[in-house]
Amino acid sequence: MTKSDPQAVHPMGRLAGRFYEDRRLIALTLLLVIASGVSSLLVLPRMEDPLLTQRAATISTVFPGADAERVEALVTEKIEDKLLDIPEIKRMRSQSRAGSSFISIELRDDVYDTDPVWSSVRGKLEDSISMLPSGALRPQFDESDIAAYAWIGAIVWDRDEPLSSGVLRRLARELKDEMFSVDGTKSVDLFGDPLEEIVVEITADRAAAAGLSVAALAQQLSRGDVKSSAGTLQGDTSEIVVELENQFESLEDILLATLQTSRPGQTLKLSDVATVRRSTPEPAAARAIIDGRPGIVVSVMLRPEYRIDKWTRAARATIDQFRQQLPAGIQLEVIMQQNRYVASRMQSLSRNLL
Repeated sequence: MTKSDPQAVHPMGRLAGRFYEDRRLIALTLLLVIASGVSSLLVLPRMEDPLLTQRAATISTVFPGADAERVEALVTEKIEDKLLDIPEIKRMRSQSRAGSSFISIELRDDVYDTDPVWSSVRGKLEDSISMLPSGALRPQFDESDIAAYAWIGAIVWDRDEPLSSGVLRRLARELKDEMFSVDGTKSVDLFGDPLEEIVVEITADRAAAAGLSVAALAQQLSRGDVKSSAGTLQGDTSEIVVELENQFESLEDILLATLQTSRPGQTLKLSDVATVRRSTPEPAAARAIIDGRPGIVVSVMLRPEYRIDKWTRAARATIDQFRQQLPAGIQLEVIMQQNRYVASRMQSLSRNLL
């Protein structure tokens, strides 16, 4: 029998001893640990709030002039029947009111890749359009974004003269376009937007001379402003929705709209019997008040794969340039920057790591 030598050293012990005695090896190991820690810190995602899977969406459909029972039978049930073919849908809730239908969709908890599912939902909605009554408008599909805004600002009216909602709205939409140009921007929403309407003011004596009543003139204009689909083309493996192009893209297009008079074969332009102008609805569809002053809030949401600190640096340059172009008496105020909270927490993390 062979006895073990009490003076023998285990191989791991020899390796540990050599590691302890070789200062260059210790320094190299520490440098590798520090480098890996610093590199991990640099590529660490930066976002104040966690990203959640978008499992909810809403479908709204307008059916003017129909009561709740007709909306339920002719719109809501038709859409729901199509959506029942999608197995990933966990729950559907619907509400039918006079003139409108609302359907909320919730996906199953085990569905993580939601983009293909929402694509299927949009496809089913397109299929249901041909089944809806002629007076119903196109269903509107909206995903419920479960995320926080990275930046919130406001275009504020700070003049003594009366508020011009049109000027504020134009500047807010320009800022929206500028923020979309920043790399990493996912979406930009406006809050307090009073919206815009086209007002057609009819000259009564001219319309009467042409034999046109207000109702007849409105009906002819609505036929030229088509928003519903013209039908579908069905193939062996696919189905294509055919839409009519809206002819009204500007005020000039509306003024040049052709109207049929009471006399057979005689037509005239809308400009012959009416004037057209842009206006803000009264009362306004929405309002925003910032420190007692009217304004429009602009909120920006970031793409999940982008770091908020890098996006903020690029966005700040765009914002500063836009602020310099504002007319006197109109301010661009920053309400919230998520990067401030993220930077504070990153500094705390760095101190703890040190």
